[in-house]
Amino acid sequence: TGRGVVEYAGGSTGVSLAMVCAPKGYELSLVSSDAFSIEKRSQMEAFGAELTLVPSADGRMDESLTRAMIDAARRIQERTGAFWTDQLNNAEQLPADHRMGEEIWAQTRGRVDAFVHSNGTAASSRGVSEALHRRAPEIHCVAVEPSESAVLSGGASGAHKIEGVGAGFVVPLWDPSAIDEIA
Repeated sequence: TGRGVVEYAGGSTGVSLAMVCAPKGYELSLVSSDAFSIEKRSQMEAFGAELTLVPSADGRMDESLTRAMIDAARRIQERTGAFWTDQLNNAEQLPADHRMGEEIWAQTRGRVDAFVHSNGTAASSRGVSEALHRRAPEIHCVAVEPSESAVLSGGASGAHKIEGVGAGFVVPLWDPSAIDEIA
């Protein structure tokens, strides 16, 4: 295996990986889509990422697009031997989100009534909520999902234009026990 990294990403994860990989000299292959802004894709490329674009249906995010991006990343990983960060299955991000919850608690001096977070990989929603609930179980934690694809609340999978959220299926890191409400 080489020093390469691969991931499927629509924005913040891809940009973050590109910012980390560039100074380390790691080759970065990102799978993205025209469903995500040209500005985000351009930023990833500006940091040296090689982009593979998966076409969307009318610029909308849906389950088939998410799964196609995952499959494309898997094929790149198999072909190149690159390290695949696999954000939807990578529980190693949860400790960082626990620390983010602790930081929110510290910076607010414990004056937190609610935490509301849009749900993508589920790691941030889950991790921050777990940390805040350890501090004060009465904090109301809300995970937000697109109304057009409200799968976490039992609705049908659908297409939407909200970048970075709503994979179109219940993601592996989702844990409803950490969340008080889905909106």
